[in-house]
Amino acid sequence: MAITEKIETTTTAKQKQVGQSYWSLVWWKFKRNRVAVIGGIILLTFYFSFVFIPEFLSPYALDNTSNYTEAGPTRIHFIDQDGKFHLRPFIYGVEKKIDFTTRKRIFIEDTTKVYPLQFFVHGDPYKLLVLSPRIFTCSVWIRKPTRM
Repeated sequence: MAITEKIETTTTAKQKQVGQSYWSLVWWKFKRNRVAVIGGIILLTFYFSFVFIPEFLSPYALDNTSNYTEAGPTRIHFIDQDGKFHLRPFIYGVEKKIDFTTRKRIFIEDTTKVYPLQFFVHGDPYKLLVLSPRIFTCSVWIRKPTRM
């Protein structure tokens, strides 16, 4: 009689134990780590923006071509060649030359061509979630070269 009661109590104790899967334990641990949650939110935001609104985030349309794709990033200047400070940022034009000894393209800044930079200007037309709004884009628009 005592043996049957002991068996019943051990089986009911085992039935009361709640088993959790591996992924539920990982999720529980992930939710407790604040840095991991913030990183996950940032990662999901990046994925969302790259899938649903890439035309708004990219500065140029898909069919845009350039002869300077191999050139490095252009330095933004506030002080011109004469040493004068300008409140509006600008870049110098780039000239492509070929070094015949190494057979490489070299890109040299041409200080005679000055391009003032402007932010949030009308850029290439795009579609934002199937709509075609005419709002300002987040790109830098370069106008014709001027002498500052």
